[in-house]
Amino acid sequence: MVTEPHINLAPLERANDRLGRFVARYAEIDEDHPDHDVFHTAVVKGFEFTYELAFNAIRRYVADYVLSPGRVGQMRIPDILRAAAKNGLYESSEEWLIFRQRRNATSHEYLDEDAIDQLVELAPEFNNAVNSLLVALRDRLE
Repeated sequence: MVTEPHINLAPLERANDRLGRFVARYAEIDEDHPDHDVFHTAVVKGFEFTYELAFNAIRRYVADYVLSPGRVGQMRIPDILRAAAKNGLYESSEEWLIFRQRRNATSHEYLDEDAIDQLVELAPEFNNAVNSLLVALRDRLE
C-alpha cells in the first residue's frame, strides 16, 4: 500500500499566528515603553523561526509533489523557492528570496542593527505571505 506524503502545517500555523501577535503588539507600543525591546526581539526571533518552518514546508512540498526528494536535495535554496513559485505556491520567488536574505542577515550578524530593523519592518509583509502560503498549501494538500 502506497501512502500519500503528508506535510504537517500545524507548527507553521502556530508560529505564524504567534508572529502576527508579536507584530501587532510591537506596533502598538511606544519606543520608550519598557516592553519595546522585548517585543522587538520577539518579532525578530518569531520571523526567524517562522521562516525556517515555512521553508521546510516549501521544500517538502516541492520534493513530494513537484520534483523528487533526491532532486530537491541537490538544489540550491533559491532554486527551490523558484520551483515553488513556478508551481503556484506563491506569486513571487523574489519576495521569498528577500525574506531569506533578511533572515540570514539577522541570524548570522545579530549585532547589525540596520539588518534587524529591516527585518522588523518586513515582518508584517512576511506574516501575510506565510498566511497566503498556508492557504495555498492547504488547497493543494486536501
